[in-house]
Amino acid sequence: LDFDPQSSQLHVSGRIAEETKFTKVGQYHTLDLELQRNFTLEKDGEEAWDSVARGIIREACDPVKSADVWAVVMQEGLANLAVLTGARTVLRQRIEVSIPRKRGGRASDHDKGLEKFFQTTLDTLLRQIDLTESKPILLASPGFTASSFQKFILDTAIMTGNKSLMAQKANLVVVHSSSGHLHSLNEVLQTPEVNARLKDTQYAREGRLMDDFMTLLRKDDGRAWYGPNEVEKAVEKGAVGRGGGVLLISNALFRAQDVAIRRRWVRLADKVRDIEGGEVRTLSSEHESGKRLDGLGGIAAILTFPLDDLDEDGSELEIPNGNGNDLRTVEMPLNEQTPLLTTVQVVPRQPRYRHSTLRRFCTIALSTTLVVVVVIFLIPISWLPHNNWDDGRDNASQFPLPWSTSYPHQSWPASQGMSYENLQDILLNTPSETKAREWSEYYASGPHLAGKNLTQALWTRERWQQFGVPDSSIVTYDVYLNYPLGRRLALLENKNENVEVDATGKGYDVRYECSMEEDVLKEDPTTGLDNRIPTFHAYSANGDLTAQYVFVNFGTYWDYEDLVKANVSLEGKIAIAKYGRGFRGLKVKRAQQLRMAGVVIYSDPQQDGEMTKKHGYKPYPHGPARNPSSVQRGSVQFIDVAPGDPTT
Repeated sequence: LDFDPQSSQLHVSGRIAEETKFTKVGQYHTLDLELQRNFTLEKDGEEAWDSVARGIIREACDPVKSADVWAVVMQEGLANLAVLTGARTVLRQRIEVSIPRKRGGRASDHDKGLEKFFQTTLDTLLRQIDLTESKPILLASPGFTASSFQKFILDTAIMTGNKSLMAQKANLVVVHSSSGHLHSLNEVLQTPEVNARLKDTQYAREGRLMDDFMTLLRKDDGRAWYGPNEVEKAVEKGAVGRGGGVLLISNALFRAQDVAIRRRWVRLADKVRDIEGGEVRTLSSEHESGKRLDGLGGIAAILTFPLDDLDEDGSELEIPNGNGNDLRTVEMPLNEQTPLLTTVQVVPRQPRYRHSTLRRFCTIALSTTLVVVVVIFLIPISWLPHNNWDDGRDNASQFPLPWSTSYPHQSWPASQGMSYENLQDILLNTPSETKAREWSEYYASGPHLAGKNLTQALWTRERWQQFGVPDSSIVTYDVYLNYPLGRRLALLENKNENVEVDATGKGYDVRYECSMEEDVLKEDPTTGLDNRIPTFHAYSANGDLTAQYVFVNFGTYWDYEDLVKANVSLEGKIAIAKYGRGFRGLKVKRAQQLRMAGVVIYSDPQQDGEMTKKHGYKPYPHGPARNPSSVQRGSVQFIDVAPGDPTT
């Protein structure tokens, strides 16, 4: 099944089950069902037509009856008339009228074309809406098109004496949109003025339900749960019933191609509504509230009484694939399901430098100049006389150019007394595979940070001397590098708000403390060395810090910018960043520029991809998957300023 909203056609593809005079059994055929075309849809059994399917059909037969809001998204020459129901946004009509441009001496043609466009749009709107009902009518456009259309409606009502149309004056809401296309309706519905006018509609009530759910979720009092397994457990225990129980479910779950998955959620909704006496709200994935619910797995519940430990077995989220109505099941970690930001306003990326165009021009100009200079220098040299290779005289010093030296009469390496076979043997067998493995194992068997493990340096010098380089020596350099004396990382909680706490952490309870040590593996002796490299970041600052933390994703420049634009307070906080998508020192540098107090960088299992134990790969040392206790080490110096030793 494939629906084309622009042409209002449903494309049905499949195999012929009953033979006709036009088709044979087993052939593939595609049928286009457009508006006003009668057809019969049959399903076997009473269970085939469940409560959700019947409700969808009732609303689809006449979406106007269930309409909450009418919307006209327009620009000059284009208008999209849509109706917003509790579960979806339906495009009722698209109006396009050619309007002449304003040109010298022909402004009247533009005004006449605009008036014709307004009249056509108004006539279409009056055919769709019932003027006896009082429902909000949104008029959205860039510029002043919407306000001009509002004035045209009121002027027409006065001239024609249409009192019903005049009574709609209080329902007309003029708002700004980025364009006249239907997708701009999403941004219109998020504006405060529209939310205030739609507070009594089902759309707004669903938005408030999601706000109430997120508030309870932040309180963490056991009355708000999300995820398929958790919600089903709550329903089984009778916690989503009379007295305030609400089941929030995305309509994407009812559109799954797998019938078993679809019936699973229909049975759950029927049980809450018909047996438990609770409230069931189906949220549209096209609305903002539905998108927020999809981010939580498509299903959530507000309980009548608190429940604990519903997520002790983990949670499976069923999320639309994006290429149809199928759902895919994703295992989510228990401690990272709640999004940091429920809504992030995404705007076009701005240039990092204010004068990016000037910088680009200067780069092109300098590069072109360099190429021209090199070409001008090489052309005269090509006119100089070359040496006579066959006169037997050594006149290479006459012109110190690459081609001034006489070529040997015999090609290399034969001219050096070596055959091609001997040269190939040296290249393929030096060094040997056994020696390469032996030396690699030696270097990896012990730490060799700067200033550590002198024995490996002495061993390396001895090898060079054995290879015939007697002048090999060890030279001492003074470098700037710090080593850790101690480290600690703990998650603290202030359970007693009446007790004052200080910046050192006194007065807090330890909720969780990291071991800061990797597991000692008997298969890998290097993990148990007394002088093994501790888990630390070189060039990191020394200190004792206690502060609130903020998750900054990968800690890239744009990750920080998204948080700043979302008005998230960063100053004095500790940044929690994932490894990847940038050098670790640049993550720390940007946090320092934003006056943050510290940075914790960790290896997220998300970055392991398919190479995990869950996908059948054993962890090191028994397989290629990352060991769960492994910690990445490295430098956090500002490599864009001065890479390497800061003192040299």
